[in-house]
Amino acid sequence: MAAFDVPEISQDVADKTKASVTAAFDEDKHLLEKLQASVDNDPRGLDFLEVTLGADGAGIKVRQILNKKLKAEGRAL
Repeated sequence: MAAFDVPEISQDVADKTKASVTAAFDEDKHLLEKLQASVDNDPRGLDFLEVTLGADGAGIKVRQILNKKLKAEGRAL
């Protein structure tokens, strides 16, 4: 959640901010659930060509690090 450590924040502003943040996360959750269902129902699983853009660099690096750690543990994505 968003930080609410502003001493002068009104309860109304805090409530509206919390509602906005919650709504945004709920939208993401809904989309991620749909994407996961697509992966689960795809016979290729995760074995398909990935198309990435320059802006994807940080996410790709994180995934590479996680995959390396999972492989070292005997697991894989």
